[in-house]
Amino acid sequence: MLTVRPPPAPPVTLPLQAGSEHPLSSVWRGPATRVSFLVAVAAATLLGVPGPALGHTEVVSTVPAAGASVASPPTHITITYEGTLLRVVKVTVTRKAGGQIARSAKVNAKNAHQVVVLTSPGAPGHYTVAWKVQGADSHVMAGTFTFTVKRLRPIA
Repeated sequence: MLTVRPPPAPPVTLPLQAGSEHPLSSVWRGPATRVSFLVAVAAATLLGVPGPALGHTEVVSTVPAAGASVASPPTHITITYEGTLLRVVKVTVTRKAGGQIARSAKVNAKNAHQVVVLTSPGAPGHYTVAWKVQGADSHVMAGTFTFTVKRLRPIA
């Protein structure tokens, strides 16, 4: 059986009294008011959606580079971040075979985008750097990267 439905009723509009204005017409009087309203809406939209500047800070580079093989153990490790840092929470530099070589880690006093990790002499092997920092947005971020210290071959 086929059911036929009647078309929807048109929206109800109430007529304005003669000589009266629409209640919102005063809001839209003049181009300056319209522009102000549009600027306010645009500002609220932009401020309400966090952009990259308000996002979490990301690692830009490391020295030694992530995944690199170096000839000798580094005396210090530098981690450069995209955003400004408030503090270092924790940094470890651990050899796969065991042993921790990080002595201290601080935000660089001359560049608040960098952490400098002072290290003790280490043996050849595979190292993992695990870091945890607090960005200027107050969020704590963590990550890791690795590098390898090559074995030196004796001269024959």
